[in-house]
Amino acid sequence: MMYSSRLKKIIKMLIENDNYIKIEDIAKVLDISKRTVFREIKDLQEILNTYELELVSKTGYGYRIDGNDTSKSIFLNVLHQQSDMKDREERQNLLTFELLHAKEVEKLSYYAQMFQVSEATISKDFDQIEQKLQKYHIKLLRKTGKVITVEGNEINKRKAISEIIRMDMNNQQTINDEMYSFLQNPSETSILNMLDQTILGKILYIFQTYYKELHLDRYAQNSYRSLIVHLVIMIVRIQNHEQITHSEDIYKIIKNDMSFIQAKQICLYLEEAFQITIPSIEISFLALHMKGAKINRIENTKLDHMEKEKLMMVIEHMIAQYNEDIQFWLKQDEEFIQGLFVHLQPTIIRLQHQLPIYNPLSKQIQEEYTALFEATKHASKVLEQVVNCRMNDDEIAFLTMHVGASLERKKRNSEIITQCNVGIVCASGIGASALLSARIKKVFGSRLCIQTLTMQDLMQKDKIDCDFLISTIPLHIEHIEIVQVHPLLSKKDIQNIQTVLNTVCIKNKPSTDNEIKTFQKQLTSLQEGIQMVFSLLNQIHITKIQASNSIEAIEEIIKSIQLPQEQQQYAIKALITRESLGSLIMKDEQFIMYHALVPNLTLAHICISYPKHNMFTYANEIRFIITLLLPRHATNIQKTLFSNISKAIIEKPWFHEALLVRDERTIKNQIVNICKEYIHGILKEI
Repeated sequence: MMYSSRLKKIIKMLIENDNYIKIEDIAKVLDISKRTVFREIKDLQEILNTYELELVSKTGYGYRIDGNDTSKSIFLNVLHQQSDMKDREERQNLLTFELLHAKEVEKLSYYAQMFQVSEATISKDFDQIEQKLQKYHIKLLRKTGKVITVEGNEINKRKAISEIIRMDMNNQQTINDEMYSFLQNPSETSILNMLDQTILGKILYIFQTYYKELHLDRYAQNSYRSLIVHLVIMIVRIQNHEQITHSEDIYKIIKNDMSFIQAKQICLYLEEAFQITIPSIEISFLALHMKGAKINRIENTKLDHMEKEKLMMVIEHMIAQYNEDIQFWLKQDEEFIQGLFVHLQPTIIRLQHQLPIYNPLSKQIQEEYTALFEATKHASKVLEQVVNCRMNDDEIAFLTMHVGASLERKKRNSEIITQCNVGIVCASGIGASALLSARIKKVFGSRLCIQTLTMQDLMQKDKIDCDFLISTIPLHIEHIEIVQVHPLLSKKDIQNIQTVLNTVCIKNKPSTDNEIKTFQKQLTSLQEGIQMVFSLLNQIHITKIQASNSIEAIEEIIKSIQLPQEQQQYAIKALITRESLGSLIMKDEQFIMYHALVPNLTLAHICISYPKHNMFTYANEIRFIITLLLPRHATNIQKTLFSNISKAIIEKPWFHEALLVRDERTIKNQIVNICKEYIHGILKEI
């Protein structure tokens, strides 16, 4: 396990001192805050357990590490070896960065003196650097007189520089580092110190001043930082007259894209700040970088019909790689389909143009969701074939987060009662916040009513209707309790949430009052459930149709239900729109499902449709179509009941068999049984 340089210094201080050391003394020696010291040592005991050592604290005295001298010596030796390896890695990264930035060629002796090591050591470093640069198609040349230089095109050099900085940022930062402080206050060994600080400062000022105007709030935190680094490198290279060669292909890809307009707006401010002219090819590459960046919200896309259909087909084929149970759920989950649709657009751009992206949760996801990660890796081969390139683990981990969030939603689908309102604030993108919300819901179930909040929401404090907030980033808002957690929700995080839940939600609420309100909610759920079932039993339709395609089928089904004219039009439009996101065709079970939330619909409807003749002409293997219609503002109870009915087709053989044999009385009786199970479930909660 690799430890931060700060933690190693803290451990060394504690081990080499037999007496207690106060937190404020550690902070003073290392020139860091007490909060940083606490953050560094919060998981130290787990590390010490491996070496049979113990972190002991004593109120008023501080901390010390107890254990036998042999264990302490072994641990210090491990830290020393790791420091040597870390020093070598940091030196090679700094050396590569310096080499790619060099305006003039230099000798080995120059670099040896710069890093205070021998020429032999530097020569060995260059042997390893040479291998690393090969993947960027950059050659390291050693000329006579021990002169070192590099040869490669400008785009590849910038990719290499960006990758070095990205890896350094990954090693230096913690997931919850604040947006700007990390860039402005890097550690003493960070490559960020080698960036032109004047240029960095001006870019940060522009971004902070025109944050909303430039629509920078659309980017996830790591993509935002990556964009800043891209701009620093761009400005430096332009000032040094190291410019990208014009590429007509890139301009054609990006010229009509929203990212190109955004890139031009940013470049106008940069030109004014640095008194330079930014060539159109630089703007195009900036736009390409932004188009491949990970965003933190769902936005309207401008794909044409053909592109949209192609992308939906990719999603459908990817879903088909999972097992049947996961497939069935993912095909129904519109939130998953929409989220993945938005995520894949920049993903394809990144893969096609080899743009880097960093997923800070990649390792944790691979460890905690091993089976799902491997299944997603297999499903990702569909996308790899489309773009003709390999996906790295970071990209696969992002896809796993989307799938994992959907499966967590499935598990909590039947939750009804809530007692406490909580807001989730996450620095990462859509998949990360959805996954965190789902995991919290899985642990606390009906005790929490969760809503996801953006930083923009937090600016409008009067609209925060929450008992407390759970955040992956440091926050301070007056009169609102905030629990800061890791995005993957550790055991300690769960304990902290539980503590706040037991105080905030119960504060100023007598227990008897809580019990009364809970019982009232349960009775309301029971009442709504009974009314829903009572209404639904009169809205089960069995029909026959002769459609030659899905749109005709939808139109015939809706007309057979005999809705009022206005509701018919809304229902047809809603079903066709939902169908455009991807068909829910279960070939093994021989049925198609149409479902939608319909504006102005007053009652929920179920329709089972069979072909007038032997088979549907547009789907030979399909025996029946089930259509589920819910009002646009359907309650959780209505959604849950319909979900139970749709799942029963797969999970309850007797229901599936009844649908296949076309016996109307049996079908309605089986739906009644499903409704009974649902009502009994509500009664069990009481």
